[in-house]
Amino acid sequence: MWKEHWRPPGETLVAIEAELRRCGAVVARGGAFERWDLEARMGNLGAARVRLAVEDHGHGRQLLRFRIWPRVSRFGIVGAVALAGLVGYGVMLGDAVAVVLFVGVAAWVAQRAGRECAAATGLVLETIDERRAESYVVLEPVADALATRVGVLARRQRNAIETSPMMEVVE
Repeated sequence: MWKEHWRPPGETLVAIEAELRRCGAVVARGGAFERWDLEARMGNLGAARVRLAVEDHGHGRQLLRFRIWPRVSRFGIVGAVALAGLVGYGVMLGDAVAVVLFVGVAAWVAQRAGRECAAATGLVLETIDERRAESYVVLEPVADALATRVGVLARRQRNAIETSPMMEVVE
């Protein structure tokens, strides 16, 4: 995300956190020694973590880089391991009904964890994209002025070529 006007990185994170909370995510902040800045959970099994890096480019300009990755909760991992153990126990006993039942429950837990991770990651991406769109609003007048200037220069160059004494019309 490119910013033409410098803002503290914490201000951007607070705005993203507020938007995530408004959309229904449970948001946690990373501590001083964590490798992530925000975590957005959309359920008990899945979440998305965000890390922000800032590059200052002088004259108040910034480039904000986000790293976003999904994270399955410990509860989801422990549940999947426990269900895998029960599937193994059912196979060892030779009980097909128990095996099918536990495989079905394990598949449901994995699917649910995947959906929650995807929902959280999608919400974070959407929120960051909205913040980026807001920062582009500041650039629209600059882009319009630049497009006008390029158009004027192109017309001047075309007129110069047309009125050049080197240009002859051959029929």
